[in-house]
Formats: sequence, C-alpha cells, structure tokens
Amino acid sequence: MNEYFCDYKTSLGLKDLGYDEPCNRYYHITDDDEYNENSIEATEFMDFDFVNSKNKYRVGAPSLFNAMLWLAQLNDTVIRITPELKYGEKREIVYYVEVVYWTDATYHNSYVMEDDYTVKQFENYIDALRAGIDEAITIIKK
Repeated sequence: MNEYFCDYKTSLGLKDLGYDEPCNRYYHITDDDEYNENSIEATEFMDFDFVNSKNKYRVGAPSLFNAMLWLAQLNDTVIRITPELKYGEKREIVYYVEVVYWTDATYHNSYVMEDDYTVKQFENYIDALRAGIDEAITIIKK
C-alpha cells in the first residue's frame, strides 16, 4: 500500500516547497538517511494538527494523487501522463511523462528523459506519476 505514497526524498522536496497538507503517513527525520527512507509510519486518521513546515522530526508523506493535485493547484504545474500502446510480439502499454508549467504567463513543458535525446518510457502509471512529481519538484526549485 505504501507504493501509492511519496517516498522519503520526494516528501522532503515537497516539504521544502511548502507542502503543509494533512497526511496519514510520515517519515522520521534523523541523521541516518537509510533509516529515514524506510521509516514510513501510518496513522489511522489524518493528523490535521500536524504542520509539516514546523516539524523537525517527521515529514509528511502524501499520497501520489495529493502531491500531484497540490502541485497543480498551488504551483501551476501539471503532470501529464500519456499512454501509448506498443505492438510487437505482445501488446503492451508504456507511459510518457510531461510536466507543464507556467512562469510569468509563459507556457513551458518538460519531458522526463532517459538521456539528452530519449524520452523515458515507464511500464506502469504509478512509476510514471512518481517520476513526474520528482521532475515537477526539480523544476519548481530552479
């Protein structure tokens, strides 16, 4: 079930951008990054009193959907995931990720790239969404 929530690095990136929404999963913040990455803790209910930006010991782990929605609503950054049906010996679907954003009323877009010339293909929607959120965080931090 934790696969539908942001990982530790992404959660920290969102916190740096000001993500302060209630969460029902958290990561601990210690000096041990390996421990932190695996320290996800679920609570039964959303902690509406938790203020992510003021907490030194935990970072909220939002669902991938909530992170995507927050990026769109508060940062004018949209993650567009496009499926493509591949034909070959067997039919399969791959996904491409484009991050669309606006700065000074100017439209920009950026694809998640494999290298300088190749748009990265993802085998499933969740991995594509996760990569799109990370790309959006990188763009906003620039």
